[in-house]
Amino acid sequence: MPADMSPTGIEALLTTNNRDMTGQAIPELGFSLAVWNGKSASLSAALGAFSPQIGNFVLLSFHGPNPLKAAAWAQLIERAVEAFDPDSAVVTNNEFLERHGNGTPDEAGGWFVYRRGAPIAESYFP
Repeated sequence: MPADMSPTGIEALLTTNNRDMTGQAIPELGFSLAVWNGKSASLSAALGAFSPQIGNFVLLSFHGPNPLKAAAWAQLIERAVEAFDPDSAVVTNNEFLERHGNGTPDEAGGWFVYRRGAPIAESYFP
């Protein structure tokens, strides 16, 4: 089903982490959002968390051949960082993650990696 990408539609897609027994939201864990284009690209985000154990992030991922040039991905991650203000953001794909470690995507790396307080770093881009 196509997602409504208006502010109201995105707000409806944001979900909270809830307690097992009562179902009440756990505010310190923030909100999460995941959308997939039905083909090869996805966006996942965790936002608004303020627990020291939970980080805020934005993950842009795709399967298969790279659909964009480096400049387009650079612009996309810049806009994601501006819009979401995450602790980290990564442009990567599953093949890159499989080759580069078991950690979180920002630990494993990608073509573009942002960590709060640092500029966006660019690695080799295929």
